[in-house]
Amino acid sequence: MTKSFTEKYQHVYQLNINLLALARQGNWDEFIAMAERYVILLSEILDQEFQCYSAEEREQIGPLLLRLTDNEAEINNTLKNRLNVLKREVSALRLGKKCSQAYSAPFSPTFH
Repeated sequence: MTKSFTEKYQHVYQLNINLLALARQGNWDEFIAMAERYVILLSEILDQEFQCYSAEEREQIGPLLLRLTDNEAEINNTLKNRLNVLKREVSALRLGKKCSQAYSAPFSPTFH
């Protein structure tokens, strides 16, 4: 296995670990910036280079890919939870807006 082979997969794995940590912390701005780099790098490695590796090298990648997959599953669950929180907050804002509009609406003449 070449050094560049190891370095590339270790770099992808480190980005994956960092993304998981950012998702757990709820640091969404940094998560988004890093996720773009991660997806591009992972795509390049898997699409372009995976075909060039020997069977032995592919076998060595297996455990790393399993860890990546497990981490991505946790990241996806964290993102789903965040989306649910945002949906609830948007619903609360809409309800607050309706209540505010109802409160500030002029009274109808029948109530005078």
